[in-house]
Amino acid sequence: MLTKSNFTQAQACPAALNGTGKAGGRSGGPLITLTWAAYAGATNYTILRATASTGPFNVVGTSNGEGEILAFNDQTAGLVNGGTYWYEVQPDNALGGICTTANPISVTIP
Repeated sequence: MLTKSNFTQAQACPAALNGTGKAGGRSGGPLITLTWAAYAGATNYTILRATASTGPFNVVGTSNGEGEILAFNDQTAGLVNGGTYWYEVQPDNALGGICTTANPISVTIP
């Protein structure tokens, strides 16, 4: 018989994500740099982006889990000067997502 105690509820990821935007110009397109603190047990991270805080969020890249402070540069197609984008970072390990994404941050490209 299954009871409520047989299931563990996924924990929300901590809000340790920061970002800055840089306008595109002659030397390249717009760039957003994200940084976050390492999450215990994570071996890599999935970076998700949306154009609204409620999503939908789409994967724009991954980052390995080395170091205490981690970073990802988003220069993928679709970024425009003056645009605002919402990001979440999903900590992962060999079994999949460690926690549910929460607290998306917004980054505006000047």
